[in-house]
Amino acid sequence: DSEKRFWITYNGEIYNYTELREELKQKGHRFVSESDSEVIIYAYKEWGEKCLLRFNGMWAFVIFDARQQILFGSRDRFGVKPFYYFINDDFFAFASEQKSLLRAEIIKPKINYAAVFDFFVLSKTETDETGMFEDILELQPSCNFKLSIRDNKFKKWKYYSLSFNKEFKQFDRNEFEKLCSET
Repeated sequence: DSEKRFWITYNGEIYNYTELREELKQKGHRFVSESDSEVIIYAYKEWGEKCLLRFNGMWAFVIFDARQQILFGSRDRFGVKPFYYFINDDFFAFASEQKSLLRAEIIKPKINYAAVFDFFVLSKTETDETGMFEDILELQPSCNFKLSIRDNKFKKWKYYSLSFNKEFKQFDRNEFEKLCSET
């Protein structure tokens, strides 16, 4: 941002960024570019973590707040953009590919045999946060994290869940017609 408080690294696209940009301009924010990354920074500055609920798009990003010494990361609702990370008491590293983390030399690659079994025997891939390597985790779709650099506290949570009806009913043409007419 213009104060050099917030920094972002970002992969993705926010489809409604022009509308958000105009709304943020009305709130007094000044932009120096036409990029959606700058809109993300000012949306975060204006609405905090709730800015995600306004985004229509696909993303994986991390924002660094230099004043608070916090990293805030997020992944889009459906996980279109990948986000892998490694964390221990001494390091936090993230990337869009596992091989980037393996090259960082802070990780000793250890095969996750359960994930290998799932892949080769059950044809399942990345069904939870652990993948092919034990120490590399995947930030799941619709999830955020916050890492306090001052005290090394890491918190992760889900910010979005798709609502659905679990009730099963027989198809009723009259009910269908009624619901169609209401929309």
